[in-house]
Amino acid sequence: MPQSDKLLRHAVIIALPQVFNLIYKLFMVNRLPVDYSQLGAFMATIAIIATPLSALTAWASYKTSRLMVAGDAAGVRKFARASVRTFFLTGIAAAGVVFALSLLVRGSLTPSDPVLSEIFSGCVVFVVVSPLFYGLLQGRQRYGWLALYVLSFTLGKLVMGSIFTMAGLDVQGAALGILSAYVLGAITALLALSRINRDVADRRAVSAAPPPAELGYLGLSAIALSAMSLIFFSDEVLVRLMNTAQADSFSAAKIVGSIFIYAPLPLIAAMFPKVSERHYRGEPTLPLLWKCLGLAVAGLAVGLAAWWLLAPTVAPLFLGGRHYSGVAHVSRAYCLAIAPYALANILAQFSVACGRWRFLAVLGPASIIHVVLVFAFSASVWNVITAVGVFGLVVLALVSLVVFTDKKFARR
Repeated sequence: MPQSDKLLRHAVIIALPQVFNLIYKLFMVNRLPVDYSQLGAFMATIAIIATPLSALTAWASYKTSRLMVAGDAAGVRKFARASVRTFFLTGIAAAGVVFALSLLVRGSLTPSDPVLSEIFSGCVVFVVVSPLFYGLLQGRQRYGWLALYVLSFTLGKLVMGSIFTMAGLDVQGAALGILSAYVLGAITALLALSRINRDVADRRAVSAAPPPAELGYLGLSAIALSAMSLIFFSDEVLVRLMNTAQADSFSAAKIVGSIFIYAPLPLIAAMFPKVSERHYRGEPTLPLLWKCLGLAVAGLAVGLAAWWLLAPTVAPLFLGGRHYSGVAHVSRAYCLAIAPYALANILAQFSVACGRWRFLAVLGPASIIHVVLVFAFSASVWNVITAVGVFGLVVLALVSLVVFTDKKFARR
């Protein structure tokens, strides 16, 4: 593996700011034990919208990396400016629609609090444009700026959310912290892009891909991310609806589970543009995939072993254990069950980086089956976790089979 790839280094740079996101959740689950489910619903609603929109990240990174390879500096700058302007206006329009709906049906978008609905409307603007910022920075492989962008959001959310909640605003304060973080992140991204655009050197002009090809890529990416969104978020929603007695413990346990869901994402963020560039040039891509999978498996294994040992002591202290019974045991089992899906996501994103979509034949139906299984076993949290774990292994095996038998990937 060429030293210039620096996959692990770039992944660490991207991952470090996410520590503040975890601290935010741990702070809020203890600060708002009675109302955390309301904040959780607010964040889940954002996640449901934001996850499919993350296709913008893949698309922007894919397009930018190809323009960079072609040496089309003018195209890089034009694409960044036009796309930011377009999606900012789209976000404002979407926020207006959400705000109008919230006036018509108060409390439907966020649980029984009209102020949360209004804050949510403000967040929608940035939910639309934030994935684009991430993709533009990722496609340039400017990981320092990318980490600074993520840090400004995660640290801003923690600091502002803490200030607002300690001032007595409770759930509304926590939500205002999220909105403030989005604003701070957007300012940081715009400053980063303006600085980076001056550093791109012209070599030769190559026209971008035609809009139909780009729209097709964007649409297929959205389908893939929607499938993963159902897999990652549907269990919490269905358990809340069908099993209120155990829902609080499950939601608290999922704070740790989310670490294992999102742990490979920094590796994916570092891998994606490198794989995209190599595939575009006709160079081998599988070595990067194997390196990413190896690092992910090692990291997940260490994390699972550590949490299995520490959970009985740590969970009652940091996961609101005095409020949620059995959270230590539930969190250990859930982390183990969700890990196969995290690895399957690496394989899926590798395929997206190469513009290959065979994995959707597995992930599409799998997401629906996953929802059905969780619904069928929702009477017991332990049955849900067992179903998720067993089916996750099946999905990982099938996605692996599809990816590693694809003859379009360079194997040299």
